[in-house]
Amino acid sequence: MLLICSYHPAFPTFRQQVHGLRGVLEPAGVSLDLEFMDTKRLPVDEAGEHFLEHLRFKLSRFPAYDVIVTADDAALRFALDNRDELFPGKPLVFLGVNDHNLAHDLSGKPLCTGVIEAVSMRGTLDVIRQLLPRAGAVHAVVDAQPGGQGDLKTFLDLKNDFTDLRLEVLSLADMTWEELGARLAGLPRGDAVLLLSAYGDRNNEAKSFDEGMRFVLEHSGLPVFHLWEHGLGAGLVGGKIISHLEQGRIAGNLVLQILSGTPASFIPVVEGEDANRHVFDHAVLARFGLDASRLPEDSEIRGLPVSVFTQYGTEIFVTAAFLCTLALLAAALLRQVVKLRRAKGRIAESEVRYKALFDANADGILVADSVLRTFVFANPAACRMFGYTAEELCRLGVSDIHPSDRLRQILADFDLQAHGQKDIVEGIPCLRRDGSVFYADVRSFTLEIDSRPCAVGLFRDVTERGQVLEAMRQAEERLALAVAGSNEGIWDWDRAADTVYFSPRWKEIIGYADHEFANHLDEWISRIHPEDRERVLAVNNDFFTSEDTHFVVEYRLLHRDGTYRWIMGRGTCLRDAEGKPYRMAGSHADITERKAMERDLIRARDEALAANRSKGEFLANMSHEIRTPLNGVLGMLQLLEGLNLSSEQRQYIAMAASSASRLTGLLSDILDLSRIESGRLVMDSRPFSLLEVFQTTYGLFSMPTRDKGVRFEISIGPGLPETLVGDELRLRQVLFNIVGNAVKFTSEGFVRADVSSLGQGLDGRRRLLFCVEDSGPGIDDEIIADVFEPFAQGEGDFVRQHQGAGLGLAIVKRLLLMMDGSLAVETSPAGTVICFSIPFAVGETRVSATEEAPPAGSHSLKILLAEDDAISVFAVRRILEKEGHSVTTAGDGLQVLEALRNGHCDLILMDVQMPNVDGVQATRLIREDESLGGKRKVPIVAMTAYAMSGDREKFLEAGMNDYVAKPVSVRELERVISRIAPAVVDEA
Repeated sequence: MLLICSYHPAFPTFRQQVHGLRGVLEPAGVSLDLEFMDTKRLPVDEAGEHFLEHLRFKLSRFPAYDVIVTADDAALRFALDNRDELFPGKPLVFLGVNDHNLAHDLSGKPLCTGVIEAVSMRGTLDVIRQLLPRAGAVHAVVDAQPGGQGDLKTFLDLKNDFTDLRLEVLSLADMTWEELGARLAGLPRGDAVLLLSAYGDRNNEAKSFDEGMRFVLEHSGLPVFHLWEHGLGAGLVGGKIISHLEQGRIAGNLVLQILSGTPASFIPVVEGEDANRHVFDHAVLARFGLDASRLPEDSEIRGLPVSVFTQYGTEIFVTAAFLCTLALLAAALLRQVVKLRRAKGRIAESEVRYKALFDANADGILVADSVLRTFVFANPAACRMFGYTAEELCRLGVSDIHPSDRLRQILADFDLQAHGQKDIVEGIPCLRRDGSVFYADVRSFTLEIDSRPCAVGLFRDVTERGQVLEAMRQAEERLALAVAGSNEGIWDWDRAADTVYFSPRWKEIIGYADHEFANHLDEWISRIHPEDRERVLAVNNDFFTSEDTHFVVEYRLLHRDGTYRWIMGRGTCLRDAEGKPYRMAGSHADITERKAMERDLIRARDEALAANRSKGEFLANMSHEIRTPLNGVLGMLQLLEGLNLSSEQRQYIAMAASSASRLTGLLSDILDLSRIESGRLVMDSRPFSLLEVFQTTYGLFSMPTRDKGVRFEISIGPGLPETLVGDELRLRQVLFNIVGNAVKFTSEGFVRADVSSLGQGLDGRRRLLFCVEDSGPGIDDEIIADVFEPFAQGEGDFVRQHQGAGLGLAIVKRLLLMMDGSLAVETSPAGTVICFSIPFAVGETRVSATEEAPPAGSHSLKILLAEDDAISVFAVRRILEKEGHSVTTAGDGLQVLEALRNGHCDLILMDVQMPNVDGVQATRLIREDESLGGKRKVPIVAMTAYAMSGDREKFLEAGMNDYVAKPVSVRELERVISRIAPAVVDEA
């Protein structure tokens, strides 16, 4: 039979599984062959490929196996994937499998059966609750290993079944070992810890099972439970554990059934719980004061104290018999007492001297019968060393104080000493009474005592020395492996001896083999790029004189091929008592590729910034150049509207004005979209009234819906705050776009807009939900994802029922992202619902509706119009004159100043882009010219084609009082003049 083990021989589960198998198979005459995949320490895919090649080679030279047994998941999957090639027609028995779905799928399949491994999570938690009735929580320690994560899911799935016991998680996937130690140390007393998996932290610092277990035990002052047998006896309490020994026995019986003729498909897969048992460590139960009577009746408690009679019954019986015999012989011996007294008197003095020397020796001295190999004498030092009394040692032999696996070699060394071929045996392992091991240097020689040959051994405990030497050996190995395996070059400079060492990788970075580059400091200095040499040496010198612990420097180093490689050098040092560095070490990393990438990124960034600036300048110019002629067109059309025209002529003018307005709206949408994508659109945050936003929405769309025969409804949910803080303008833009789309595409039925509250978030803001529903034709599923992209249309390319450039919803989507909002669409042929949510801060007071300034009425103002476009001058002048105002004009900023000095005006309408002196410069000159007197405060309104984001603020900052964008509508112009007119009249 072949056993394929997923892991390696040192893995905790291996020996138990094999012992269980052998205990069943070897008495039946079944030989066991072992192979290890080692997937716990190697990548699964890479390990699988090498293992496959190994088995191919092996199976090509040996007879085929009768049965294949796999241990754990990786081995099972390997056998299933390759069974047709490696084991055709052979039955497969698995054990230790955690993938329950795969295991159950194999039940009843040809040539397959086995044992599932399943943790008894509920059983262990029940035991914890019984042993610790006052525990508030069980803290599960787990890492990112798949097995551990599977057990964690089982653990968390039981939360609802243990409502009186909180199930908490300490995950190494989210913390380092140090952070885990701190968390464990701070856990409340009375709680419990459940160790699921602790092999690596979030920084991929790996530990073996024993190392991870010891770490948890050292940092936790709580009882630590476990679900597996390995670890018991090392400090874990236990639990309802998975017994890999029992798994091996069950799997072995399945193998025997198959070999006796039962098809594997007739043998059902054995569930994992059948192999689990309640097992606990008595010493740990006692240490934490846990009452063993609360444990389940079938519990096994290991390490229970054994009575002296039970442990030494045979010795006691023999001793008793011996004493009886002595009693019978006592009478006979009394006759010899008289004779012996005289002899004892003579040797008493010698014995005293001998015993004093024997007892005072710091080395342990043991004397053993050379034939029986049992001890006959032991000095106090030996008793202390081995943990026995002298009498107890005299009942033991050489084989009792040394590990059995080393005994043959130890006896052979003693024989060499006895024959004078070896002076001393170093580092012999010795067993104390408690089972612990220490190491001793032993010197032995033969001596005849009471006419029988004896061996005398002098033991010197060198455990501490061995530990130091072992630590040094491991440190040297780690350093050698780190230097050999690191992708960075290592250097070491002994400043006292003025010697330097460069690792092979250091030399490889600049194109040399280890033997081709001398370990001389001058060799390194000569290869530093001339432009970097002074800077690098200065960094080193500054480090020598400073108190810094580390330094980092980037520079170029000459490669063997004549090119320069960018190097990142790191270093640290050891300092003497005066703070002077006497030894330095560090690393070199080749960062040439990174430097090239940095240059490419900087170049790409500069190109992108230049392109973005060009784009902004182009958009600003495009806005100005399009809006200026549009201003003239709309101005003329508005003048024509005031004439006595026929209805047909009025219709023509209205259509032309509508087209110009559509062009203006398209331009605004394009500019808005561009500002958003370039990140230049800034969100405002001011108090506003939600009611006024909806009132404005209703006022804007009630007329178009009434004309189409569509019902338009507005609904504001209860409990909404009167005042919100946010960007009212962008909220209106989003709401107007979505409602406008619904109105545009709905020809009958209704359009409904409502708002409600979704509650308050963690940041204190109130999130509102706006929904716009219509009974229109809906949006096709094929294009629903595209309608929120720029220039996307909801209709075909040529058959168009509705106008538009496809920018409205694209702007909506981007504005919502900037406002921390979200968007959802539900559509069907019966209509569409578009919902969006936005968080707003809640204002303290209600914002009142903006009051319109009283109309100018019959007040005739003297207005100075600063404009260099002749058509715009004509149009705006005629509009103002029809309103009863007196208008004078100026073609540039100098003419404005001249007109203001020579006359009086109530208001200046100031274009921004003009020849000689522009409108912004002219405004600043007016505000700063003290010679103008009171004229410095004349109201100035920017009337400009600059309508990009930030333009309004820039003009107001320059000293202007208001702003109106071209093309100018009569209504907007009247509103601005009406707002400023009262102040003008009051001053008059």
